Parts: sequence; structure tokens; C-alpha cells
Amino acid sequence: MDTPPKCPKCGSIIYSRRHPICGQCGEKLPESLMFDPATRKKIDHQIEQDKKRQAWQAKFPGTDTSSDSMI
Repeated sequence: MDTPPKCPKCGSIIYSRRHPICGQCGEKLPESLMFDPATRKKIDHQIEQDKKRQAWQAKFPGTDTSSDSMI
């Protein structure tokens, strides 16, 4: 099992490898701890799709949004 990446300055677990700043101490994180640009883009796209799905479900409660064809 892989251990989660940690901030080199404070040792805190890095919970978001999309953001270049440590959430605990504010130190700039090395690029080697960040997701590569393609992975970041894929994650950002998924987050955007999830937000759209949540907005749809809030507008139309009880609808099935398991298919991306509705979005």
C-alpha cells in the first residue's frame, strides 16, 4: 500500500495534488508531488461533470443522472 505524499516542510499529508500550495503550512509544493497536467485536466473535467450532475439533481429531484447524455 502506498503512503500518501507529505509536505516536505511540515510533514502534513497532501490531500489535493491539484493545488500547488500545502493546505496546512502554505508552502509551495514541489512539482514532483503534483499531478501531471493531463491528470489534472481529467480530474477537473470529472469535477465539472459532477457539479453539473448535482445541479441537475437539485433541479429535478428523483431523476436518474447515471448517463452523461442528460448533461
